[in-house]
Amino acid sequence: RTKMSSPAARRVRSAIEPYLRGITTGRLNNRICNAFRKSLKEKEGIELAYLKGMEMQRDHPMEQMLVFGYTVRTTKKKLRIEIPVEGGSVKAFNNLVTDYYFEMVLLYGDASLERGLKTEGVESKLYPICGEGKDICILELALPENEDWCLLLKLNSLEGNELAVHTRHYRMKVISAREQRIG
Repeated sequence: RTKMSSPAARRVRSAIEPYLRGITTGRLNNRICNAFRKSLKEKEGIELAYLKGMEMQRDHPMEQMLVFGYTVRTTKKKLRIEIPVEGGSVKAFNNLVTDYYFEMVLLYGDASLERGLKTEGVESKLYPICGEGKDICILELALPENEDWCLLLKLNSLEGNELAVHTRHYRMKVISAREQRIG
């Protein structure tokens, strides 16, 4: 199982690497590998659905920073994340944080194959940390046909016109995945 799960974990890590800016991943490869070992044991194949719920930074879970949560909607053709945005919906961990934005990352394909994974991403507009009024941030991507997939949400903070320095100002989590195949 390690002969299949370890290379697959490396492929996942490599595919999402461009989106990991600001994130301290720790032993992420090991955690992905363990999820794939479980997938191999239960389904006799590697399924991205086994990554659902995984935090990219275990020390900094999404729910500590994103107060009001999010909703994921899946149709036959689209994946959509809706995030309520208003003053206090995102915690700032220092008084330097001025703005934040979200990234939606779709990882899809076959992790067991070399060059079998692809990613697509979309970013939200900037939101002021002490914003007034209410809004809903909507992020959408096309759903890949007949492909295994998982969906990640990333929260990024800015300090003035620069990305925040400390890793506590970033969050990233696998929030949804293609339903596991039966059998």
